[in-house]
Amino acid sequence: MRFVSKIELVLLFLLPIICVFLFGVFGYDLTDNSYMRGYAYSMLNGKKLYQDLFSRLPPGGFLLQKWFYGIVGEFYPIFINRLLFYFNNALMSLLMLLVIKKHRLMNKKINWTLLFVLLYFISINNYPVSMGYAHVSLALGAISFFLGLLNMFTTSGVILGLALCTKQTFAGLFFLIPIYIYLKKLHWNAYVKFILSALITSAVIFYSFQSELVHFYKMSLRHTFGAIFRSGFKTYFHFSSLAEVAAALSIFALLRYSKINKNIRRLAYAAIFSVFIFMTKNYFKSGIYFALHDTYKILFLLSVLFLGNDLLGFFKKKELPDLRTSVFFILVLLCWISGLSDSATGPVYFAPLLVICLYYLTENRSDQNQIIKELLIFTSLIYVAMNLNSYRDGSRLKMNKHLGDIDQRYSFIYTNERKFEKVMELINLHKKYGRIIVLPTFSDANFLLRQVNCLPTVWDVATGLSTPRESLILKMKNSIAQCSKDHTFLIEKGVTQRFTLYTPIVLKTFQKVGETNYFEIYQR
Repeated sequence: MRFVSKIELVLLFLLPIICVFLFGVFGYDLTDNSYMRGYAYSMLNGKKLYQDLFSRLPPGGFLLQKWFYGIVGEFYPIFINRLLFYFNNALMSLLMLLVIKKHRLMNKKINWTLLFVLLYFISINNYPVSMGYAHVSLALGAISFFLGLLNMFTTSGVILGLALCTKQTFAGLFFLIPIYIYLKKLHWNAYVKFILSALITSAVIFYSFQSELVHFYKMSLRHTFGAIFRSGFKTYFHFSSLAEVAAALSIFALLRYSKINKNIRRLAYAAIFSVFIFMTKNYFKSGIYFALHDTYKILFLLSVLFLGNDLLGFFKKKELPDLRTSVFFILVLLCWISGLSDSATGPVYFAPLLVICLYYLTENRSDQNQIIKELLIFTSLIYVAMNLNSYRDGSRLKMNKHLGDIDQRYSFIYTNERKFEKVMELINLHKKYGRIIVLPTFSDANFLLRQVNCLPTVWDVATGLSTPRESLILKMKNSIAQCSKDHTFLIEKGVTQRFTLYTPIVLKTFQKVGETNYFEIYQR
């Protein structure tokens, strides 16, 4: 802990508190953000994972969510969930800083406290403000990884074991620390400590679900390999990404091979500015969360190009890379592995590392370093400004409806008028019709209404399942028939049904008995 200053320790706790009130209290996503909460609530009320509830995800994330909502109960669970989100990002940023300090990955003249703040503000923009399954597994994997780089191998392995049981596409994290141990030429007992602790932890968790694992494998394996191909390879080199590849190659050529004079510097700035043009294009099209993807892919490809150029030099000399280059090799691998996900294709989750990688890989190369320093300052201002918009909710400035007025569990959470009206309409329909099922994407409905979903999923999104389609649809038809005895079905208006399985069955089988501003009502 000698690498941590007092001000950095204070910021570790202060930054999350500041940001949760500045940014985290705004926004209410009805779909992805509350997906795990719906499953956790069903499990707390007696449903069994992989038998009563379908999912292609491993059990670790569900267990953590179940424990969290079981412990917090009625005490502001949504707000505390978001506070934990900001704290986890602060912890990951601090661990990144420790790794940078320990391995001397940046110039000592840098103000470490300001770098910590920059890493933090970059990281909090990269996911919805919630401890969802992707962020839980990411946080666990990252904490394990950075502890490993700090030579705390047993603790690293235990935490990674839990991470491996949370999101299967992050399994590649298991190989990063052994690579680090090899490159650093540490004693063999470091391998033993890490590998055994990780394997034992994951084995204990999976063993507790042994009778249900056959269902998990049926739902998971086919999707897992498809997701790795789509997000690990295809996303970087399909037709629409050619502009990103071209931008990365142009910037690399300018920074690596050209003598820096005034004209070349102007070209370099123009090329770097093109990164933000890509981001702006998607910002107006899809919002900030998806707008960042283009930027991160370009930064990732730039890091790969610079790192590959350096590794080629070591390869020609027939020697292992030095420790700093080895650590950056592992960091770039971490960025790639963390992007093996259909929910966030590309190296979205570790954008701060990409900024640091780019800084290091261009450092000491003439006065090109000045360009990167100025880019870092400009980027930090951009990221702070981006927090004015929240994931899938638009501008935070327009959110003045307090969900705590509806339910104490949602205290301190504000949304816009349209979503507030939708929630109120749902509650009124629940009072009128009794037990209801909301389709296709309102995954928070059961938690909000304090009822257990009688269907085997909390939302109707087929991409979340990989069971053979015919048997899955048959199970759904049976569950719908069972639920229809005492439930009313509500179909959300204006929500795409492209990936739905339940909703077409309801539309064909049941009769429409009415509609409201936000829902169509179906009964037997």
